[in-house]
Amino acid sequence: MKIGTKLTISYATLGLFLLVMIILGIYVSNQLNLKIQALTYEHFRKTTWSNEVIDNLKSAAIYLRNAIITKNLDLRKLELEKLKGTRATVSSRLDSLTLYVTDSKGKSLLNDLVAIRKKYSDGRNQILKYLEENNLEPIENVLFGDFGYNTNLYIEKISEIIRYETEEFNKTAKQSEELYEAQLRTMIILGVLAILVTIFISIYLTKSITTPIRKAVDAANKIANGFMDVDLEVKTKDETSDLLNSMKIMRNNIKSLVEEIHKIEIAAINGHLDSRGREDEYNGEYKNIIKGLNETLDAIIKPLNVTAEYIDRISKGDIPPKIVEEYRGDFNEIKNNINQCIDAINLLIRDTYELVDNTSEGKITYRANGTRHLGDFRRLIEGINTSLDRLVGLIDNMPLPVQIVDRNNNVLYKNQIELD
Repeated sequence: MKIGTKLTISYATLGLFLLVMIILGIYVSNQLNLKIQALTYEHFRKTTWSNEVIDNLKSAAIYLRNAIITKNLDLRKLELEKLKGTRATVSSRLDSLTLYVTDSKGKSLLNDLVAIRKKYSDGRNQILKYLEENNLEPIENVLFGDFGYNTNLYIEKISEIIRYETEEFNKTAKQSEELYEAQLRTMIILGVLAILVTIFISIYLTKSITTPIRKAVDAANKIANGFMDVDLEVKTKDETSDLLNSMKIMRNNIKSLVEEIHKIEIAAINGHLDSRGREDEYNGEYKNIIKGLNETLDAIIKPLNVTAEYIDRISKGDIPPKIVEEYRGDFNEIKNNINQCIDAINLLIRDTYELVDNTSEGKITYRANGTRHLGDFRRLIEGINTSLDRLVGLIDNMPLPVQIVDRNNNVLYKNQIELD
């Protein structure tokens, strides 16, 4: 039997167990998720909202009491503003309860609460009206009348909703626990069966394929560490023989690739920078390696050849045009330096020609701008300017009048001697 057939049967068996476990796990996890969502997003939040309603009702009672007993109108106004805040919070929480309470009993409790709240709000609004009128005498009757009764009934109804949601919370939590325990038992049974089947399959497969695989692993480790002299001979006729034969081809290709790279290396050491690898003899990434090496040498040697050519031309007085090809990294820096050198020399030549041309035309007072140059180039231009200054100074001090005119007899220069 082929290894592929053995593995197919083995993996199909294991896959069946895994599929059952996955389906069961997904189903139970989905049920647990629904229970957890019910705990978190329904019962817990509704209990929290109900508790917040009670807390705000208690705070509202305190603010209302403070507004009634204080005779300071500013303090009374401040307490009533606080009361408004509790009313807004209670309304928000009751709106949330109305939106999320969906079961019949919960709705019934909530409807009762809304009716009670209406009575409570009417009494509170009556008290607020008396407070606005600063008429405190009737408030006592309202407080100890229906308002007090409705307030207690209001809180009791909220407490009843909390008790109901707490019961539902505990019930859902119990169901979640039972569901988890059932899933755990089932998963343990399936897991034990899967382990037993896996052990049996592992022992069976190990006996049939470990020897050639171990040989392949040893050979792969040696090849990975750069040793190509490995034993890849095999006598079996299954897939392991195909594996070792493929490794033999791989070993030979890597060995050939190493030899080709070494040949290029030796040529480069000996100064034969035009030597390149034979990329057409390789395929795939091996071909890309040789191609990349060749392109790397081209990328290095081409800028070097351009640099050598430009330096040679500059040294012979043949100033070449600036390099316009795009380079990267350090080669771009070399290109920029050569272009800067060309600019500096061209500027030096241009200023020198201008000095020579102007002097030849009799414009001996013309001077080049030495500040446009750097280093020795500046010293050279400034030296020529200084020499011309000295020449003009000598002519100015000559005891005879001297004039320089152009072809149209226009005076270009005359010395400073005054004739008597």
